[in-house]
Amino acid sequence: MPHRGATAPERLGFSSEDERIRSFARGIDTIRSEVEAELGEKDLAHLRRIVAVSTAMEVVGRGLIHLSLEPAGFFLGVVSLWAHKTLELMEIGHSALHGSYDRVEGATAYRSGAFRWKAPIAEKGWRVAPYSRLTAELFG
Repeated sequence: MPHRGATAPERLGFSSEDERIRSFARGIDTIRSEVEAELGEKDLAHLRRIVAVSTAMEVVGRGLIHLSLEPAGFFLGVVSLWAHKTLELMEIGHSALHGSYDRVEGATAYRSGAFRWKAPIAEKGWRVAPYSRLTAELFG
């Protein structure tokens, strides 16, 4: 039973807040190591499927916008292009620039140092922020 008047870290079994934060960091590092060790062909296959769907959405969307004779076709073209950009920016680019595919064999084009977005985004900032600032603030 926790002692009355004990600090939050003490109630959790830590001698200090610093020890609690360092323990949390070790746990996060362990999870990251486990996930990185599991990355491989299955992840590359998933990435390739997403890229194929995104590319198909772009082609369909541009075709519908260009060839549509009625508002419904034009609307479907816009929705298709929206789906393409959402997949490209959020699913593919976000993961690539944060280094998700840096250690996956065969994913050279999607490594953080090589990947380029087709959008006006500061890629260098995505490679280092916001996690490096957070780590510096927490652990000096």
